[in-house]
Amino acid sequence: MKNYFVLLLGFLSFHYLHAQTLNTRIEFDMRDNFENEVVLPMGEAGLLVQSFGNDAEDGQIEFKSDFFSTDLKLITSTSLRVKNHVEFGANCTLDGVNYTLLRNNHDYFAIIKSIQSTGECTKIEGEYEHDASLDGMKVFDTKAIFHSVEGKTDKIVIIDLLTAKVTEVPFKFGGFKSKNIIIEDFQVFDNEILVFVNARSDRKTTDLYIARLNFKGEQEDFYVVTSNIPEKLIDVSATKLQSKYILTGTFSKTKSDMSQGMYFAEVSDRKLQYIKFYNFLDLKNFANYMGDRRKQRLERKKERKKDAGEELIMNYSIVPHDIIEVDSGYLFLGEAYFPTFNTYPCGGRLPQGGFMMCTQFAGYQYTHATLAFLNLKGDMQWDNTFELEPYRLPMVLMRLVTLKSDASNARIMYAVKDSIRYKIVDLASGIDKVKKSKHVETEYTKDKVKRTAIGIEPWYQQHFVAYGIQVISNSEVKRKRKVFFVNKISVE
Repeated sequence: MKNYFVLLLGFLSFHYLHAQTLNTRIEFDMRDNFENEVVLPMGEAGLLVQSFGNDAEDGQIEFKSDFFSTDLKLITSTSLRVKNHVEFGANCTLDGVNYTLLRNNHDYFAIIKSIQSTGECTKIEGEYEHDASLDGMKVFDTKAIFHSVEGKTDKIVIIDLLTAKVTEVPFKFGGFKSKNIIIEDFQVFDNEILVFVNARSDRKTTDLYIARLNFKGEQEDFYVVTSNIPEKLIDVSATKLQSKYILTGTFSKTKSDMSQGMYFAEVSDRKLQYIKFYNFLDLKNFANYMGDRRKQRLERKKERKKDAGEELIMNYSIVPHDIIEVDSGYLFLGEAYFPTFNTYPCGGRLPQGGFMMCTQFAGYQYTHATLAFLNLKGDMQWDNTFELEPYRLPMVLMRLVTLKSDASNARIMYAVKDSIRYKIVDLASGIDKVKKSKHVETEYTKDKVKRTAIGIEPWYQQHFVAYGIQVISNSEVKRKRKVFFVNKISVE
């Protein structure tokens, strides 16, 4: 079974979360004829669980959609047939309607449209080069828009949701070669597609451009946002507020694609109004996840660099979240990680002695996450860092932390083995007001959980959904049961 959730383990001292109550739970027997369950919160409309059938017939398999109410009561189930060997791709949910992309290795794709209010599912099927990625799915009217990378070429791909027609939009900026153009992000605003592009003019200079497309795939215009700044913007996340765009992400001061800090910028009237850079090590609480001895070594290094008139930098790769606008500013959340590799003998003995060694990717090690609050001018007000320690390393990049906020608090939730960590951060001070933990409860009182893997998603209002796989034994039942579970959890 291919898991689309996160396994986490941590050892922080938390109190049990008494304010968190288990409302209800559902279990899917892993011995049934379906696998690869994916949980898709649909807001106050309910919950959608999608899965694949195990048995293929005439080159097709069953794709099932289970529609649940907010109290996890099954409303209806709908099944469609799709080609065999497909896997889940990107998905997008808008106003109680979900669009899920399925792909296989033979250029086939299908997009499933699921309507929560009626339990209706429809599909379109088409073909697109399987070696080209389709990520970051967004839907507007009858168009699905993706970021695609094929070889060294970045492009935007538009798929018509009525006809399955595929339109590719390769970018051309002046004399830039396609290999020197990288799409960092794209957003759909006001009947147009805005694409944020890093274009490299030479080995040392990379500038950010904004290109505007229509839904026919035609490039209307483009303009440069940054010009000859020493910092390289590694990634870009954009939010439109009235007539301006707020950009945030991470940057590097070297040629490396590792990040040394975060930036915050405003663009309006086709001009960069401001951009502010923050070295990770300048954040007051960035080293909170470190042990005392490591903190002390870091402080000594900073002092030595400062005495020499230099700035100490540390390289991180960051998975950024979309910024959240609050009354007096913006929330930024980024999760730090680094790739890990295993080395093993893979050949005969070398003439100089020893053996030929090979290196294999072993997953992404997440270390910590930083929540930061910036005012409306982009000035840093506070930062709050907490440790992440995955039990098993994800093989693909993903967001491990769930963030919700209101006018006065930020609520953070993430999984730790068979528990859920939860804390409330005061927006005025950045200080933790609540920091607690809760085990995921099972269906029967005498259940004993042998293994758990948990993923968490925000659902609606103060409700979250926790889901994953559990192996459970019970003294009143002879055999262990292995289930895919879904728990609704509410936090006051």
